Amino acid sequence: MKHTLFACALLMIGAAGQSADAASTDQLPDDAQWYLHVDLDAMRKSPVGRELYSWLDQEVFEDLRDDADFDPNKELDSVVAYSNSQGHATALLTGKVRQASKDKLLAAMTASGSLQIEKQGGIDYYRVDDLNLENTELDIDQETLFFSFDRDNTIVFSTRLDDMIDATRGNAKRRGEKGTLLRLSAERSLLQAGLDAAALGENASERWNSGMFRQARQLAFVFSERKGNADLRLRVTADDRQTTDSLAAVVR
Repeated sequence: MKHTLFACALLMIGAAGQSADAASTDQLPDDAQWYLHVDLDAMRKSPVGRELYSWLDQEVFEDLRDDADFDPNKELDSVVAYSNSQGHATALLTGKVRQASKDKLLAAMTASGSLQIEKQGGIDYYRVDDLNLENTELDIDQETLFFSFDRDNTIVFSTRLDDMIDATRGNAKRRGEKGTLLRLSAERSLLQAGLDAAALGENASERWNSGMFRQARQLAFVFSERKGNADLRLRVTADDRQTTDSLAAVVR
């Protein structure tokens, strides 16, 4: 199963939907191959972030309000998505999601596959089998999905049961090798992501539109607010010095 960086997050936002225990990059598993963290609550409160949030509101959220009666402005504060070294993806949607929205999510999952209610390790969760999530643009080919409402103000989705349980408990860091993915930090992060090129599989070189980025080994960026100004940081590691110098020239 293959995933692009934004596949899981886009899927979960389209299907549904920081509090005291909001998910963050600190809770990524040590073997994460890609991650995305969008702090919508921070965007709403930031003069810099409001510009980006306005674009999201018009391009993405408006359709959700019209088509699914789900309002991210009121129900969603942050989105975290990541995959592990086995290619399984997990997403956490944090916010005060209404019961009506949860009921609609359950109805949509029931209509899309075989929904079962199960329990393991004290966690109540739903398992959806025979789920048709195939999408050629997002490289999704998945038939089973697990999700739970047991974490406070958070909906946890995953394509692997153990990962869903770990994330629900806030215990996602227990497996894997440490330090396999670039992670940037900032004073007030609004949007950040990272990617290990190996996560794109054997055809990684064909996934980049840029010839230079085809030689990139790892990428990470963070868009944040610093003293009232926008702060964008990008870090790229490459396979050779020539590529590194070329990328540096583009950034400069």
